Amino acid sequence: MWWFRVAAALACAVLLAGCGFHPLNARQSNGDSTVARLSQVKIELIEDRRGQELRNDLLDRLNPDGQPGQPRYSLAVVIDEANTSVAIAKDASTIRNNLAITAHYKLTDLSTGKSLYEGYVNGLNSYAEITNSYSTIVGQKDAESRVLSSMADDISRRLALYFQRSASEQP
Repeated sequence: MWWFRVAAALACAVLLAGCGFHPLNARQSNGDSTVARLSQVKIELIEDRRGQELRNDLLDRLNPDGQPGQPRYSLAVVIDEANTSVAIAKDASTIRNNLAITAHYKLTDLSTGKSLYEGYVNGLNSYAEITNSYSTIVGQKDAESRVLSSMADDISRRLALYFQRSASEQP
């Protein structure tokens, strides 16, 4: 019966090797690295406090060593938010809110000014609105932070995939 387990493990290894799987941040055959290209992205300022928090999260993911001195790309992000009451008590007071944030991002090549890649990411989280206003504010800020962190993950992942695809398309 042990030979069956060995055969199954070998079959899985062969199937994985043949599917084209490779790490997202690995070096390409031309020596280029997705991480190196991500570190060449200058993240433009984003309006308001939520924008600053999203920008800081993006800096942590794309430029952990600091903004590049000679950036090759520029990332512009515009955010929009909606705060909606989703649960209302019998006395007509709100007890639960949904916070929805949408970000439109655009990657531009600084040498040509050409738009390379753009898209939207959405984030949704909720928080309780209770009689203690301080607790409500803390809950809202926590919901915002979690949404913005998730959106920064999505944007950085999408940019990494874009860079990986564009590097594999080059001869």
